[in-house]
Amino acid sequence: MVTGFLLSCSASRVPYFGEALRPGDKSPEVVFRMVTDDLLARPDFMIYRSGQVYAVHYAEACAGFGAVRLAGLLKDSVRLQKLSDRYLKVITDSIANTANHVDASVYGILPLELFRQNRKEIFRK
Repeated sequence: MVTGFLLSCSASRVPYFGEALRPGDKSPEVVFRMVTDDLLARPDFMIYRSGQVYAVHYAEACAGFGAVRLAGLLKDSVRLQKLSDRYLKVITDSIANTANHVDASVYGILPLELFRQNRKEIFRK
């Protein structure tokens, strides 16, 4: 799971992370924090637009899911709160899944994991 999260977030930024890491800084926790901070710095969501489908892209959902799960496992309450704030925007901005399409429907894993980690009722609903 950690590998999938890291690859989905940083595939296009591998040189950046490779240069930024010193030899002793390659622990999963350090890499998690760098990749999550990069994800949180992105102003927009990755959106899936194809034909009649308009929704949060599955890569965004999977990256967010991995970040939330790892923040919970590492008890990183600061990043967990920032991730909650980021993905609360999807709910409040009503970025709806416009079609029953697997690439858009996978988004449901993210609010479920947010609810599991922080017990905020808005994510369960």
